[in-house]
Amino acid sequence: MKITMKNVLPALRFTLSILIATLAVAGVAYAGSLTPPSGTPAATSYTLEDIYQKLTTNTNATEANHTVSTTSSPTIATFHSLADLYNAAVDAKAALSSAAPLKTNQTTCWNVNGTPIADCSGIGVEQDGALKRGIARTYTDNTNGTITDGATSLMWKKCSEGLSGADCSTGTATQMTWSDALTYCAALSYAGHTTGWHLPNIRELLTMVDYGQAAPAIDTAKFPNTYSGSYWSATTGQYPGYKDYAWGVNFDDGFTPYGIKSGTFRVRCVRAS
Repeated sequence: MKITMKNVLPALRFTLSILIATLAVAGVAYAGSLTPPSGTPAATSYTLEDIYQKLTTNTNATEANHTVSTTSSPTIATFHSLADLYNAAVDAKAALSSAAPLKTNQTTCWNVNGTPIADCSGIGVEQDGALKRGIARTYTDNTNGTITDGATSLMWKKCSEGLSGADCSTGTATQMTWSDALTYCAALSYAGHTTGWHLPNIRELLTMVDYGQAAPAIDTAKFPNTYSGSYWSATTGQYPGYKDYAWGVNFDDGFTPYGIKSGTFRVRCVRAS
């Protein structure tokens, strides 16, 4: 067979490409070797378990030296795989979406005359009752006089201050001035929690409003006997000349009124769950 440069050059190119690919694979394999380097590594690394625990439980870790064993396997009961780490990251990202607005709980649409629309889908301009957008509340009754909202991670007293009992029918809802309400909630020890209670800010208090009902505009199954009137928030009004006023929420319909701080509103304390 006659050998020419025309035949040799393609063969050389092919051989060279195989050689480069082999070296690249070898380099990757070596870079990923589990064989620990000689000497003491710098204390600037986290383990996969450190990352997993941070994602799932927000547990802080310390950068440290880590010995890598090439002769023993991890303990199966405590080892988390890359798949576990990936799923934890997905869950953590989903948890961030809880910062999105809450659902209003409206499921009905009305026309300009206030008449309900039987089928509010496809009416041209989508109303809240058709879209139903937002994060759903997930209330849990802790059976100790508190209710936890999984959507906001807030723990509320089930009853307004002054009321008690399974249906909050015992007693009378207490009215307080703004400063008294702040002091009362900050000093509260309830349901085994001696710290963390506070008067809710206006954003926290508004998360309780259920715009799908009125008088009161709240989930009455979880918060029975709620007064259809105003409750204090810890948020001071910012309109010029009105710093002696604070925001409140009127649970008759979810309206947010200003109240003079020397006046009285009802109170419901909250804490982070």
